Amino acid sequence: MDSTGTAFFFHDIFLRHDTGPYHPENFERLNGIVQGIKHAGLWEKLTHVEPVAATEDQILLCHTKRHYDFIRECSQRGSVQIDPDTHVSASSFDAALVAAGAAVQAVDGILQGKYRNAFAAVRPPGHHATADCAMGFCLFNNIAVAARYAVEVCGLKRVLIMDWDVHHGNGTQDIFYNDPSVIYVSLHKKHHYPGTGWEHETGEGAAKGTKFNFPLDRITGTSTYEEYFSLALSRVAVFEPEFVMISCGFDAHQRDPLGNLGLKNETYARLTRELMMFASQFGHQRVFSILEGGYDDQALSHASAAHIHALLNFNP
Repeated sequence: MDSTGTAFFFHDIFLRHDTGPYHPENFERLNGIVQGIKHAGLWEKLTHVEPVAATEDQILLCHTKRHYDFIRECSQRGSVQIDPDTHVSASSFDAALVAAGAAVQAVDGILQGKYRNAFAAVRPPGHHATADCAMGFCLFNNIAVAARYAVEVCGLKRVLIMDWDVHHGNGTQDIFYNDPSVIYVSLHKKHHYPGTGWEHETGEGAAKGTKFNFPLDRITGTSTYEEYFSLALSRVAVFEPEFVMISCGFDAHQRDPLGNLGLKNETYARLTRELMMFASQFGHQRVFSILEGGYDDQALSHASAAHIHALLNFNP
């Protein structure tokens, strides 16, 4: 396997997570990403990895046993609406386990030098799921499982999660609110779902000052957004993170019907390059990106290709 390459994690089980008719978080999102990568001529350049399911113990790094059992039982019932946004079908529990498993495998593969960086095209997404609650289309918190695994199992001291989904990752912040080993940064739309992520939310106890929120106005635009992004990185540089993880939503894109902060395809390429340059100043290129939101097929297709192109072609 090419140790300098970019891994692409994908599994057909993600297509079988059925959220019902007309739901914005549907299997066509992943089809759009795959087609965008192929159209951009990137498909053959990626290292393709079919992930396996996370173990129960890996899920329990971040979630309660009660929550794990609840998602499994809902899925066994065939079709359950947990809340107005969040649906579970017969394949959802398995899909959620494989989504979290992709995150764990990406961490292992990057730390072991199998590939330089990775992008996981998964669903259901994860960053709204708290330790004991599914919400906002999310069942298990994939990136939180990855970060906790990197610290507790792999022995890292400091992990950065950069959340550029248009919605605040309330679940991720909540899971690590008292954990100083995970630095969390979120740029998100102000007064938007789920209503969390204000500047004063900085962590508690030993973790105070390790959580950074940037609630932004409705149409921020590319230049203003990128200024805040650079400011965020300047503030977390003091932590010298050993691994950089991206909650990679594409719903801040100017075409997105549920978000829209005015970002463009090339914005995601620039953000990716800046984040990879940020990681390289600490002597590594450990960058893992996992899909969160993004609900316009064209935006998903082109923005994800721009993001992956930057991952593939980065040279510090």
